[in-house]
Amino acid sequence: MPTVTEKKCWAECLGNCSGGLSREHIVSKAFFEDEHISVSGLDWTKDEKQSIGLSSAVSKMLCRAHNSFLSPLDSEVKTAREYFRKLSQLVAKDNHTDVLSGSINGVLFERWLLKTTLNVIRSSPQKYNYFFPDYLLTQMAFGITPFNYDTKQGLYLVDPRLHNYIVEADNTITVRPLILSIEEHCCLLGSLVAFCGFSFFLNTIDPLNKDFNFKVNENINLIDQNLFHPPRIRTLKNGEFLEHQSITFTYPNMSQNN
Repeated sequence: MPTVTEKKCWAECLGNCSGGLSREHIVSKAFFEDEHISVSGLDWTKDEKQSIGLSSAVSKMLCRAHNSFLSPLDSEVKTAREYFRKLSQLVAKDNHTDVLSGSINGVLFERWLLKTTLNVIRSSPQKYNYFFPDYLLTQMAFGITPFNYDTKQGLYLVDPRLHNYIVEADNTITVRPLILSIEEHCCLLGSLVAFCGFSFFLNTIDPLNKDFNFKVNENINLIDQNLFHPPRIRTLKNGEFLEHQSITFTYPNMSQNN
C-alpha cells in the first residue's frame, strides 16, 4: 500500500506504464465550462470550499500512457453533462412542453464514474486511508472486465421522488467513495455521485472477494427499491413520467438487466 510520499500510477497493475506520471484532472476538464471552479473535500481543502483555476484541479496519479488510454471517456461525460443540464433546466422552469430525447452510452459513463472515483481517492490519500485499487477495479475502469450486472454491479439512478421532484440546474459534481475497511483489508463498495443535479450510485462490490464475510443483499443493503438499473431519466408531471422528455442509457453489446 503506497505511503503519503509514494506517488505511483493507480493502473500500474495492468503493466505497460510509460511516460512518467502526468498531471491528470481529478474530474475531467470536459465536464467544466469555466476556467475557475470551487472544490472541497480533498486532503488540502478539508471541508472548506476553495476557488482555484481549472488547470490547478489536477494530481499526479496516472502515467501518461494510462491517462491517454482513458481520454476517450471524456467525450461521453461532456455529452452526459449537456443532456442532464438541459433536462434539469426544463424541470426547474416547470416546462413540460419542450421535447428532449437524449442517449448516453451507459458502459462508458459507468467507466468514467469509476475512473473519477479512483481519481478522487488517489488525489486524497490521507482521507481515504491510502486505498489503492485492486486488479479487478482497474480492469473495470479500463473496460477490460465489464461490470457484472448479474451481481448488481454498475450504475443506478436514485429515485427522484426521494427529492420531492426537485432537480437543481447546475454544473456541479459531488463524488463520495464508499470504502469498507476490516482489519488490514479495504474494499470499494461503490460511489455516491451527484451529477448536474441528478443522484447516482455506482455499485462496485465484488461478491467473490474472500477478504470480506458479508452478503451484499443481506448485511449491506445498498441496492434497494429506490435504485434502478439501467437508468432511464424522465420528467415527472403530477406523478406521471413524460416520455417526450427523457435520457436513455444504452449498453452496446450487453444484455440489459432491469
